[in-house]
Amino acid sequence: MKINGYENLNFVKWAGGKGHLINQQYLPKKIERYFEPFIGGGAVFFYIMQKYKPKFPCISDINQNLIITYWASRNDVKAEFNNCIYIKKIIENISRNLEIKKR
Repeated sequence: MKINGYENLNFVKWAGGKGHLINQQYLPKKIERYFEPFIGGGAVFFYIMQKYKPKFPCISDINQNLIITYWASRNDVKAEFNNCIYIKKIIENISRNLEIKKR
């Protein structure tokens, strides 16, 4: 999905995301440094990276596991993608087992 002509690149779906702010006129005409204190799903961050290409971007979040995931993805996208597929299969198996137990 495109927002203002740019791809919406949420990394993960995140409760309380700021993606809805992108359509608003809250952003300046130029951004050279961008500090994202609450990265979450990253909608605003990825939008800004595409449109403004800041020289000094920085992300942060109180959720250490989320930051580790971003870091791992940045360093080895293919391995992180494979990990996500593996985790998805585990979750699907758990869900199937729970459904069987309910019957």
